[in-house]
Amino acid sequence: MKVDTFVQELESSVEFKLLDKVVKGEVSVEDACHEVVRMTFSIFAAAGKGHDWFGVGNSDYRISLSTLEFAERLEPSKQTKLVEFMLHLNKQAAIDPSTNILLRSQGSAFWADMPSFGYTELETWEHFGGDYHNGNLPNLQFQLQKMLICIDPCDPKMNADQRDRWTKLNAFDAQLTQAADVIYPPPEVYRYPKEGIKFPIHPLDKSLRAMQVMQMTLESDHAVGSLVDTAAMEATCLWFIYAADQLWANSVKDYTYPRSYSTGPGGKLWGVCRNKHWSGFTRDRWEVWEEVLEDASGTWGDERMMNMINEALESMRRAVRNKVKRL
Repeated sequence: MKVDTFVQELESSVEFKLLDKVVKGEVSVEDACHEVVRMTFSIFAAAGKGHDWFGVGNSDYRISLSTLEFAERLEPSKQTKLVEFMLHLNKQAAIDPSTNILLRSQGSAFWADMPSFGYTELETWEHFGGDYHNGNLPNLQFQLQKMLICIDPCDPKMNADQRDRWTKLNAFDAQLTQAADVIYPPPEVYRYPKEGIKFPIHPLDKSLRAMQVMQMTLESDHAVGSLVDTAAMEATCLWFIYAADQLWANSVKDYTYPRSYSTGPGGKLWGVCRNKHWSGFTRDRWEVWEEVLEDASGTWGDERMMNMINEALESMRRAVRNKVKRL
């Protein structure tokens, strides 16, 4: 499917048009969520009459994709309605009145589990502002595209449009995370994982993306000065600007992930990460991030980026001064 066709099909969907009205303020967040629940019941009812059983999953998928598409288009300051929509939708429960059973898609509840948002957000984020549908391309073909069009967020020459989309997505993820009820599992969940026990993460908590961004920039084996004018550094700053309180709370709580989440030090050869054994958020790691970001503020770079770095540093310091969110 060509890119234009993919986007056009998404834009023509009922779900995209509904979100467009939310973003424009033509429909309230509450009314939009009620409409989504109504559509969910309608599709389930149609499926029960022999219609497409995957219809409700497809609708949920289009809601997630539409949300992410708007996130990549809107300036961070314009994403508020989108964040409110996701928070409100997450609190809705689609319970079949005839059976009193909570409706699900592949085992995930509507809408407490946000069934398709997890994997669509991950795939969108990992394509660094590129086309979501490329997730269906063979890996070799995607790697070839990466060589033809620079989509490396650590490269100052990254495609400008893709940089813009990816950094906006990070700002959206940060605002979602700041507003989410982050779950802090007991230590035994990640230290002594048992088969069949899933590591609990709130569906709107994207703290893991913040960790991945910090690994790219503030824990890199490369000199921080070479990363100042990159999408990765811009995303780093946006995370602190919009979610410093939550990231600091994570650090105070030692929010640790299982080894399979790859949350160890970003750089391993020398520098700030040498001899570190991190596996999640810690106060020590936060202090390293602040130190490296301070080093970045002392280098030469684009005026806009230097201002953003200083704003991120002030957000970090304010979060610490304000103590901890929800502790």
